[in-house]
Amino acid sequence: LTLRNGTRDTVVLVEARTPAARAAPPRATVTAGHGPGATAHMAPLPRAAVAPGDSLVLAPLGPHVMLDGLARPLAPGDRVPLVLRLA
Repeated sequence: LTLRNGTRDTVVLVEARTPAARAAPPRATVTAGHGPGATAHMAPLPRAAVAPGDSLVLAPLGPHVMLDGLARPLAPGDRVPLVLRLA
């Protein structure tokens, strides 16, 4: 999912919502270490600001929206509605 800012102002991703899950918090993947011993975990996405004319790509292993407490199991290729609130 790519969020493109076509406005004249910087926008910030504040929250995400979907009826497919209890919560949909924006997250970042944080990696510690290098090589075979490296570990990764998810953390709250720090201020996700998108400058005018720029884009924010939400994807696995980068900034993403985590669906917590799914209303039903999802299969690869399923689509769910997602509402992003920007400020």
